[in-house]
Amino acid sequence: MALFYLLCCSRSDAINQHVHGIRHNGCFIKNAGSKAVQGITKSVRASARENGNGRLSDYESKLDDFYVNSRILFLNGELDDGVAYRLISSILRMKEADPNAAIKFYINSPGGSVSSGMAIYDILQSLNMPVETICLGQAASMGAFLLAAGTKGMRFAMPNSRIMIHQPLGGAHGQVSDIEIQANEILRIRQILNAHLSHFTGQPVEKIEKDCDRDYYMPPAEAIEYGLIDRICKTKTSDIPIAPIPPIS
Repeated sequence: MALFYLLCCSRSDAINQHVHGIRHNGCFIKNAGSKAVQGITKSVRASARENGNGRLSDYESKLDDFYVNSRILFLNGELDDGVAYRLISSILRMKEADPNAAIKFYINSPGGSVSSGMAIYDILQSLNMPVETICLGQAASMGAFLLAAGTKGMRFAMPNSRIMIHQPLGGAHGQVSDIEIQANEILRIRQILNAHLSHFTGQPVEKIEKDCDRDYYMPPAEAIEYGLIDRICKTKTSDIPIAPIPPIS
């Protein structure tokens, strides 16, 4: 049996994961029988601390209710199954309250699990609610995918944020035949992600494939030109001039 995981996160964040095992393509593979990746996820909305019984504290429950009643989603940190579960739960609660009212989705994330991100994406796409996405800090990898997946004309970024796209990272450990199966699955997932990014941005799939071959960082202005976002949020200091970076020789 092969141990396999698939991530969509920045290489530096993957390397910084404190996981015992073999480093592969910027990520780590844990020993068989244990979780492949330890999610380090802290979020005001999406990953509140739980008490010993696995339940949210009274304060966190009230905060959770406040965000749901305000129709706000907040992804802050790495995306994993626990974060996806809480976000999807909130989305479904918002749908029950009003199936047509817009949602504000704040994103400050280095990315994470592809399957977790696609679960959030699919549930949002199955509903009629407009989704306003706002990048705070960074929206990298799967975070950038969710940012770009917002309703056209309602995708924003703060002036000092950054956006990064790249191909999914994966690893496998086991028999050769199992590794081959998982390698083909990674290629299939990459095609799905690239096709959707092409749809979000209007860029040809060939350009998406080329740009995602390595980490591709963009400031908000470039992200607008690329089609990942629509507008930059105004702040008190958003007009401060920034000198261009000289090329590295």
